[in-house]
Amino acid sequence: MSTSRQLKVYQDKSRPDSFLLEHRTQEHLLLLQDNCACALSTSDGNELKSSCTKIADTYGCLGVIILNKDAEALVLITGCRVVGKLLDCEIYRISDVSFISLKDASDVTSSLSDLKRLLCSGSFYFSTCGNDDQKNLNLTRTLQKQD
Repeated sequence: MSTSRQLKVYQDKSRPDSFLLEHRTQEHLLLLQDNCACALSTSDGNELKSSCTKIADTYGCLGVIILNKDAEALVLITGCRVVGKLLDCEIYRISDVSFISLKDASDVTSSLSDLKRLLCSGSFYFSTCGNDDQKNLNLTRTLQKQD
């Protein structure tokens, strides 16, 4: 299995605070808008995608970080390296992340330099599985306690 950017991030042209996340192997798209996350069917997502611009191809999304009431950022994995394989899943070490402001076009990267340094330190990992029907490994649990 090769490392590939599986997550596409789109931004609505008419609403700069609206983002759409599309995973290559998932049937649903994720809409982030007005402090909410909503799963959309492929047909609804594709309809909305026509009014959006693709802004990033990434390996994954770590989530949203709230700095204060006026500054929120989407944290995206933009660099990773395979460090091993367990069962049918590959384990990746995060090597780079980027931040996209959810509130406005302001650059939040300077405020998050310490967090970026921590996330890129080599201490953070994620997994992906080759079989689309198989769940990804939860790296925070022992193998005996995996679902």
